[in-house]
Amino acid sequence: MPAMPAQDEPDSTAPAAIGHAKLRRVVLVGSDQYYREVLTVVLLSQGFAVHAFTDGESLLGSLATAVGAELAVLDWDLPKMPGIELLAQLRQRGVKVPVVFLADEVIASDHNDRCLLAPQKSLDAYECMAFDQGTVDFIAKSRDRQVLVRHLRRLVELARPKVGLPG
Repeated sequence: MPAMPAQDEPDSTAPAAIGHAKLRRVVLVGSDQYYREVLTVVLLSQGFAVHAFTDGESLLGSLATAVGAELAVLDWDLPKMPGIELLAQLRQRGVKVPVVFLADEVIASDHNDRCLLAPQKSLDAYECMAFDQGTVDFIAKSRDRQVLVRHLRRLVELARPKVGLPG
C-alpha cells in the first residue's frame, strides 16, 4: 500500500490520476485509518484527487481545501465533532461543496465490546437528518467500494457546470 499523508494533513497527491483530463477533487474525512487509506487508494486509482483528513477539526483548519473540492465525503461518526456537526460548520463558513455521508451499520458497543447493529429506524432517522441538512447522498460503508466510486463519480459530474447548451 502506498505511503499515506500525516494524519492531520491533506493528501494532495494523485499519482494514479495523472493523465486524466479532469481530476475529480474530493475531500475525505474519516476516523478509521484503515478504511480511509483503502478508500483513498481506490479513489486515486479511479481518477480522483483526494485530500484526506482524520477529523472535522483538521478539515476546518484547511478550509481552502474544502472550498476547492468538488465533493466532500464525511464519516457520519467522527470523534469530537460528529459528521452532521461538521456539515453545519462548513455551511456556516460558506463552504457549499456537495456532501456525501458514509455510515456504519454499527453504532454502539455493549459493555463487552461487542458491536451492536443500529435498528433500521435509527439508520433511517440519521439518513433523513443528513438530507434535511443538505447532504446529497448517504451511503453505508458496507457497500462495495466500486459502487461507492460510481456514486461519487456521478455526483461530481452532476455538480460540474455544463459547458454550452444543445442546440
